[in-house]
Amino acid sequence: MIAVIDKKMPEAAKEKLSGYCEFIELETNQITFDYLSGHPDIFFTQIDDKLVVAPNIPQEIREKLELNGIDYIEGCTSVSDSYPGYSAYNVAVANKYIIHDKGATDNIIKQNMGNRKFIHVRQSLSKCSTLCLKENVIITSDMGIHKTCLQNNLDSSYIAPNRITLPGQKYGLLGGCFGVSEDKLFICGSLSKFSAGNLLKNLISKNRYELVELYDGPLFDCGSILFLNF
Repeated sequence: MIAVIDKKMPEAAKEKLSGYCEFIELETNQITFDYLSGHPDIFFTQIDDKLVVAPNIPQEIREKLELNGIDYIEGCTSVSDSYPGYSAYNVAVANKYIIHDKGATDNIIKQNMGNRKFIHVRQSLSKCSTLCLKENVIITSDMGIHKTCLQNNLDSSYIAPNRITLPGQKYGLLGGCFGVSEDKLFICGSLSKFSAGNLLKNLISKNRYELVELYDGPLFDCGSILFLNF
């Protein structure tokens, strides 16, 4: 198994993650905002066995994907520091639905969503804001997404993004701290350092995931840990 991670992920988290998988470290320059520049969920969307990649991803990353036998489809929208460029690939994808701002979603993603229901929200950084678990269960740090998902009969829990670290910003977003690989839920940080840590632990346990905390520090928004599970 291989993953794509933000190069700025804390070194202690990288060290622990290396015991589970190999990973590609993402770093870009002068493409989008610095605080988003290494976030996998800004440049990639994974849908089933398809990986949609921004056309202006660095050539070095393309070569590493190919070296590891990872096939991908090129999207239409170049990542940038303006809307929708910074959010075209930041789509929350689950088995039966996707959650995103429909006006921002890259067309290649729309063409490959299969029979999933499109749940339109105003928050274009929906993957950063949302953790999709099994079936219709989501956890989100965006109140607008939470309300819309409840209206669509999803089992949604809202958790405020207090004390989530994102260098260059006042705080990060909850979904960007996580990565899901089969029945394991990886988190960049320790829930003991998070105000809603016990609530999150209960939700994770209820949905039968094994929690893997990657380092003993505050939650760190690393733009998701993208496990390439195919």
